[in-house]
Amino acid sequence: MRIAQGPRPWPIHVFGWALFVAALINLVEALGAHEALLAGRWYERVPIVNWTPERAIIASFSQFTIALIPLVWITLFASSRARWIVLAFGVLKLAGTLLSAGSQVISKAPEVVVLEAGLVALALVMLFLPATSRWLGMRRDHDVAAFA
Repeated sequence: MRIAQGPRPWPIHVFGWALFVAALINLVEALGAHEALLAGRWYERVPIVNWTPERAIIASFSQFTIALIPLVWITLFASSRARWIVLAFGVLKLAGTLLSAGSQVISKAPEVVVLEAGLVALALVMLFLPATSRWLGMRRDHDVAAFA
């Protein structure tokens, strides 16, 4: 893959910042939790693992890193396939947030949940604005030597 050339449209910048801030909020909130509470959150998600505070911290950083991979694909390489991957996982995250609203499943503060969901929704909207679609749909020159 080659790095996309030329200026990125403003929705790509807004998408990047919204997704980055949402992932950062999730990480900071997880690391700010008490160690036993953090391990308990991960145990609720994956009960077959013996969660220690150290494993929960590693899992939180892994989740943050994984959230940034499609951001790089879209903002750096202009991958239109990554847009659909982000849409699928973003819709799943928003659906999970809505389904678990009002229950005790979410152990985060309600303000954090709303802010994070709002940023994810903003990022998803930015991915499908006309300027973003044009930028992601531009024909890129392929490096012929890479296929030789």
